[in-house]
Amino acid sequence: MGRKTNPIILRVGNVIRSWDGKWFSDRRVKYRANLLADLSIRKYFAKTHRTTSISRIEIERNQQETVLTIHTSRPAMVIGRGGTGIEKIQKDLRRKLKIRRGGLRINVQEVRNPDTDAVAVATQVVEQLERRFPFRRVLKQSVSRARQAGALGVRVLVSGRLNGAEIARREWLGEGSVPLHTFRADISYANRVAHTTYGTIGVKVWINRGELKMGEEEEIEVKGGPAKKAPYRTSLAKAAKASAKIKAPRGDNQYVTAKKS
Repeated sequence: MGRKTNPIILRVGNVIRSWDGKWFSDRRVKYRANLLADLSIRKYFAKTHRTTSISRIEIERNQQETVLTIHTSRPAMVIGRGGTGIEKIQKDLRRKLKIRRGGLRINVQEVRNPDTDAVAVATQVVEQLERRFPFRRVLKQSVSRARQAGALGVRVLVSGRLNGAEIARREWLGEGSVPLHTFRADISYANRVAHTTYGTIGVKVWINRGELKMGEEEEIEVKGGPAKKAPYRTSLAKAAKASAKIKAPRGDNQYVTAKKS
């Protein structure tokens, strides 16, 4: 099942990845309108920003405004000179979705390590294939850069008339471990299409960025109350944090401190 399904879909909603659309509607008509608006937004970016390596678009809605958070490895291409790119996006989406002025806010976040982001890697592979680079060299360079950037495993697959061959075929190159059946594994996945003079070439990229583990139950000390047990979720990158404070379920001035054992 892990090899037949988009690995991102299998991991949505657990400790690894949250939903891209964050809103709620208790009416069927409003829900349908919001869902169609989400699809229109994603189609707009897929059509107008094909080369900007947008890896994720988060859409949040409240009663006052719609907030878009764009994750990309090329933020300058999205923002534009002096913010002209953002202004054009806001103008187009307001006209397309009939949103009032001030009802749309756009945030741009840079992907810090693009060599371990599947969308950025797939975009680079597509650009090089369209410029007629030898596909084997493109695959080797992509896998090598991802491994040097800290990826635990990489797999890149291309299919089509490779190097102009008359018969289409599939070629792939992989290195390391890419456990698609391990749900705690952080798998970055992307698929793109390269348009060449010989036809289209499909590109798929899987990158294993490590595992997010569910820690053991830990002691939670509540001021003015007995110690309690609670599940503690953590990632490998955040495991070094010793404590975190959250509001206690009772009392006005009580706080809960989760201490690492």
